[in-house]
Amino acid sequence: QSSLALCFVQQGRASLLYEWNDLDGALSALQECFRIGELWKSPRLLVPAYGLSALMMQARGRAEEANAMIHRAEQATRDSYSTPYDMGMLALYQIALWIAQNDFQAIAQWEQSHDSEWRSQTGRARDALTIALVRARIARYHRMHDDSALKQARALIQPALEQSQASGLMFNVARLLLLDALALYAQGETA
Repeated sequence: QSSLALCFVQQGRASLLYEWNDLDGALSALQECFRIGELWKSPRLLVPAYGLSALMMQARGRAEEANAMIHRAEQATRDSYSTPYDMGMLALYQIALWIAQNDFQAIAQWEQSHDSEWRSQTGRARDALTIALVRARIARYHRMHDDSALKQARALIQPALEQSQASGLMFNVARLLLLDALALYAQGETA
């Protein structure tokens, strides 16, 4: 049976295995998502599968294959009806890949061309994009020694933190507080 629920379970399993650095296991878990996603022509299933696969390819040092996977995710959003959620997921994976590739120019271009879109998102989608962009700025600081990146990161964190606290999204609150601590520490504010 081609169960959509099975695909979501396998996506979660693949994400966990990826975090544990079991790239072979993660890719194996995604195979079912690829099959079911292609059968249903569903960006909701394909974007996370291709996106996570791109991150795995990058982790293995296969940047061209990683970029090809992101392009397949982009194609999935063009081939079928894509919701703002699907486009947000694509952006999250694309930003994560650019961070891994140290392509901060691409992140800046994406942010400039999609500024009103991502800022108009609400709830979890906006929080997730904000967190991705904060991570990008902190990574830019560490890789390029760009002090302005930390100030920009903190400027994004504060309103997102207030919004997450007001919404009761404590997972996002915790992530934002950790990122804020990293930015503060990098600025020498260890207390």
